[in-house]
Amino acid sequence: MRRLEHRSRLGIRAILLAAELSLDAVCGLVRIEQTGGQQLQVERRLDGGRREVLAVTGPAVLSVEGTTARLRCAPLRGVLHARRPPW
Repeated sequence: MRRLEHRSRLGIRAILLAAELSLDAVCGLVRIEQTGGQQLQVERRLDGGRREVLAVTGPAVLSVEGTTARLRCAPLRGVLHARRPPW
């Protein structure tokens, strides 16, 4: 039951942001592909290991599943070469 409670909270920030901006929100994505213009084809993971493929027309707020995205830090050499910080 604890796991279900955690999964139900995933993407809440994206949903709140989308409501504030009056945009659509799609959460729990594992794949995003641009199919043309503002049209996106997204895939999200459902309970039980199933997948759902959706067509989304932007602008929209998208939230990826935490295990899909990997945070990367720019190497110091690259930051110094750009001569300005990335933030």
